[in-house]
Amino acid sequence: MFIVLEGNRRLAALLVLYRTKIAGDPDFVDIRATPEQLARLAELPCCLIESREAVHRFLGFRHIGGIKTWSAEAKARYLLQAVDRSAAERTDDAFRQAARRVGSNTQGVRNSYIAIRLLTYARDEFGIDTDICPA
Repeated sequence: MFIVLEGNRRLAALLVLYRTKIAGDPDFVDIRATPEQLARLAELPCCLIESREAVHRFLGFRHIGGIKTWSAEAKARYLLQAVDRSAAERTDDAFRQAARRVGSNTQGVRNSYIAIRLLTYARDEFGIDTDICPA
């Protein structure tokens, strides 16, 4: 079994184009790929990695300090894990270490960390709905 870490929207588009059952109702999109187009998509380049940890730093740098930025919530969730990981390693300054890994600054990492911690605390301790877009 494989887990897609990057390119999940591309994978979803392929599943729809190939009309797979996992994509749900195949008729929710009017697009129909020709057999020639599907044949060109039969093999796509990808990188297989040993573990999620092997690519964790790259993803953080690319999506926080790089050009393919995540939403504020996604950044905060990533930084929460990065700071907690640094703290578990007993580094002197977990915020600074996380900032260096993602190409950000200490204060920005600290602000995101505090914001996501406050939201999770409000949700867990007081039952406050903290979803931005409730279902």
